[in-house]
Amino acid sequence: WQHLARNEEIPAAQITHCLMINGFDKDTDLNKTGWFQKMYERYAHHLKGFGVELLTVMNNLRFFRVSLIKPQGLSHSHAAPLAASAMIMGRLWNRFYIPGSSSYASLMPEGSHPMSDHLLSTEELSIVHDGANASRTEKIEQVSRLSETREYLRVCIGQPIFNAQSGVIENCCRCTKCVETMIALELLDVLHQSPAFPRPLTREHIWNASMRRWRYQENLQLARRVGRRDVMIDLRYWSMLERQRAEGRGQRSDDGENK
Repeated sequence: WQHLARNEEIPAAQITHCLMINGFDKDTDLNKTGWFQKMYERYAHHLKGFGVELLTVMNNLRFFRVSLIKPQGLSHSHAAPLAASAMIMGRLWNRFYIPGSSSYASLMPEGSHPMSDHLLSTEELSIVHDGANASRTEKIEQVSRLSETREYLRVCIGQPIFNAQSGVIENCCRCTKCVETMIALELLDVLHQSPAFPRPLTREHIWNASMRRWRYQENLQLARRVGRRDVMIDLRYWSMLERQRAEGRGQRSDDGENK
């Protein structure tokens, strides 16, 4: 949104294309069962309204990443596959944005980082780490103001869920990324207007989420700002439970080994 032609004054920095990768994450469909094509058709139609063309690329990078560094290490390797997928497109573009996962206030060692992403650039392609100037809740707040995007917002780490009746690609509403996003949408009073999140958010979902500490802090700050004391209480209860869970993970077993 920030770099669309309507908002970006610098022509060279304007976004003209988006890249959708089949083979990057859990929503891989290398067997071409059809659901990736459904996703493409829906998002391509949406982006066309903003003057952006959606392109796709297929690769098997996820299988290499899983076999080499194991699933738990995928978050430490995602910038390179994104940059590699952009380079496959040749000279179609000379600038490629990798959206930042964290703000400058909550940086941590990750596969994408504002101090390292640009090192993946070549003589012909500039890799730009973009969006670290805003927190995740600030980004969600900006997106939530665009009513036409609410049925397209997808953050789920699992395979897509197609609602044949509404035509909406739904989020599972149960994984960590879904719960973190739903908390912010609830605080912004637009969760009930977001068909991509059709399942309710309960207190138990908040308590049992595997949130990162900095995302908990961002949602807590937002809850405090909008005056949602009930959500503040649930988030603080999550923090207490998380400390207990961490202590449990650090306990020693009977043979003296750390569990």
